[in-house]
Parts: sequence; C-alpha cells; structure tokens
Amino acid sequence: MIPVLVQGAEMPHESDLPSNLSQLAYRNGLPVRSDPHFHGDLNLLISRMGPLLSPGLVDRGAELIEQDKYEEALAACKLGLSWP
Repeated sequence: MIPVLVQGAEMPHESDLPSNLSQLAYRNGLPVRSDPHFHGDLNLLISRMGPLLSPGLVDRGAELIEQDKYEEALAACKLGLSWP
C-alpha cells in the first residue's frame, strides 16, 4: 500500500487509524498536488511504483498521463500491483 496525499493531506498518526491499518502511519506518503505540479507528482508516483510493476507498465502509465488520462493511468498501476 502506498499512501497518496491529496489536497494538502498529511499522514495520519497511528492512533487515528483502524488497527488493521495502523502500520500505514509509518510509511512515507507521497503528495500529489494540483497544477502546475500534478503531472510531475503523478509521474513520480508511477516511477516509484516501477519496481513493483510489470515491465512496460510504467511507460504506459506515463503515456496515459501525457494524454490527460489520469484515472486510466492509476487503474493500470493498480492492476499491475494486484496482478498475480
């Protein structure tokens, strides 16, 4: 699980999370800001996920972002992470 922080969100404290998610508080969250930083932040997120994804999926995610197809890019990454 990769914490993605949007709209100025901050990482929650362990005590603010349900017990099954408490360890999430100790991961580094990655902020995704609005324009003009959005493309760069999303590209960074996808590149950091690269080692976890199948070959070629990172390049495909970057292509989709350039075409302003953000939901498709994130869905592709999610699929790549959950693929057996």
